[in-house]
Amino acid sequence: MNEVFQTVGVTAMILVLLISAERFFKVHELRKLVEAEDDEAVRKAEEAVQAFTSGKS
Repeated sequence: MNEVFQTVGVTAMILVLLISAERFFKVHELRKLVEAEDDEAVRKAEEAVQAFTSGKS
């Protein structure tokens, strides 16, 4: 009976580790996407400002 509990415990720990790793990688990927979108938004804003200021001169 102890072997059953031990097997269930080890299986549960492995499952928790796998789920944690999956969530870590999902969060990491989302952060990379947000940073890329932020960089693109900043670039477009700078282009708009340059176009606006060069049009007024």
